[in-house]
Amino acid sequence: MEKVVFFICEGAHDVAFLYRLFRAEGFETYKEIIGKFPQPLNLFILEALRKSNYENMNLMETRQKTIPAEILLKNQTLVMLYDIGGDSNKNKRKDLIEKFLALKPSAESGGDEWVVKIDQEYSFIYFFDADNKGIGQRVKEIELEIKEIFKVDSLNISHAGKTQVLTGYEVGCYIFAKEDGLGKLEDIMIPLMQEGNEEIFQKAADFLKLKEEGRLTKLEMKRTDGELEEKRSTKKLDFDEKKSQIGIAGQLQVSGKSNAVIIKDTDYIKLQKIRDNHLCRNILNFIHSL
Repeated sequence: MEKVVFFICEGAHDVAFLYRLFRAEGFETYKEIIGKFPQPLNLFILEALRKSNYENMNLMETRQKTIPAEILLKNQTLVMLYDIGGDSNKNKRKDLIEKFLALKPSAESGGDEWVVKIDQEYSFIYFFDADNKGIGQRVKEIELEIKEIFKVDSLNISHAGKTQVLTGYEVGCYIFAKEDGLGKLEDIMIPLMQEGNEEIFQKAADFLKLKEEGRLTKLEMKRTDGELEEKRSTKKLDFDEKKSQIGIAGQLQVSGKSNAVIIKDTDYIKLQKIRDNHLCRNILNFIHSL
């Protein structure tokens, strides 16, 4: 491999969407077994699995290990898409990057030490939602985090543009947002998906009007004085109208599947749509610039 790019995503939906974009650019799913991955990636992933102390984890934690969700290859470029499980999961991002930085960038290392091949280029690229913070604030947060990880005092990267090389590793970011600089991935995906499918998405939106505010808190089963009873939690459920709209529309094609599977498999996102959509082209142009 000449180039290896770690794409660090907030969640599974981002991974699925980027997977579609990469496939539209001619990337193929990398199907090699882990033991035959190019060095040092094979050792890096195997070591992450080997050092997992599963007996001290609950079942949910075992599903959240820092291994790639998708790996794709085109020519001599390998892309590794990571689902980090939310923008707040800083420790997981830090752990992923620091463990790779611990690989010895020298051909002189021996024994069981890992060696980063000096003829390969490596990049760490963040993909975050702008949310209500805006693109500028998100970039500042990413810069601060990268400076902490690489232990540098200054960093100057930009959304969908300027990257920087730190100790031999390229770093950068892309922020999902609407034209106003706010928003999230769904603000890009829904217009793309509903084009040519307006009736389906309108009916999905109409169905969501049936939601009741009183039911947007979890109904929990609790024991009081030895008796089981149901009570509403004070904490609101994680309801997102746009995510729900995608989920409802997707059931017409992939029954019972998660939004990540819907995004990855649905024909609401077609090759020509990706090629014609300026936001998709913006993402792909940034990727090409790496």
